[in-house]
Amino acid sequence: MNAPIDHAVSVVIPTYSGARHIAATIDSIAAQPHVTLQIIVVDDASPDGSADIVREMKAGGTPVELVSHTENRGVAAARNTGLAAARHDLIAFCDHDDLWAPDKLALQIAALEQTGCDLVLGHVEHFVEPGIEVPAWFQQRWGESAHPAWFLSAALVRRRVFERVGTFDATKRNGGDDVDWFARVKMADVEIVVLDEVVLHRRVHDQNLSAMTRQHNAELLEVIRAAAAARSARGLGERIDP
Repeated sequence: MNAPIDHAVSVVIPTYSGARHIAATIDSIAAQPHVTLQIIVVDDASPDGSADIVREMKAGGTPVELVSHTENRGVAAARNTGLAAARHDLIAFCDHDDLWAPDKLALQIAALEQTGCDLVLGHVEHFVEPGIEVPAWFQQRWGESAHPAWFLSAALVRRRVFERVGTFDATKRNGGDDVDWFARVKMADVEIVVLDEVVLHRRVHDQNLSAMTRQHNAELLEVIRAAAAARSARGLGERIDP
């Protein structure tokens, strides 16, 4: 089912050193049919010319806006900057190396209308970038089949969710901000629908922010422990898995 043409979505793309992939990412978003798009790229002081690529795409007619940080502040701060610039009530995100399925927004907008929920996800397929060695942290099962995508790149969110649970924690600079945000969403009993269809193609390469670094693992463990403690305090049990 296609989304009616009168729907409008603000899409936030945080980027740092994303020159290798960001054009393909923007193209996959700009190609979404039957929707008015505000595509916001937040350049987090990239040293590699990411911002120049976005400017060139805008000059060539791609409906993209560029907001730049003068110093590197981390992906959570970049997402918050994009949120502040978003004009529409429906908000989506995409990491600078991910690709959206062609019907992502059409499927998700239809689900919002049919269910009245506040957040729609879908399934994700991982693909390894050609020409690179498979990273040690990549699990083989991720590449074997699609699975539920608890990633911001796969989400479509009503603005009122952020008014209810807050924005992203900018103190988390190593990839834990999205896990923290999803934990708060679940704590707030936000109604979530997970579609069976693939909405996201997640690129695996040698520079993924989510690579299993020591800093990422430590931050993720801290987020999980805090979320489990908060759930336990409310008598909800400590499990925070979807």
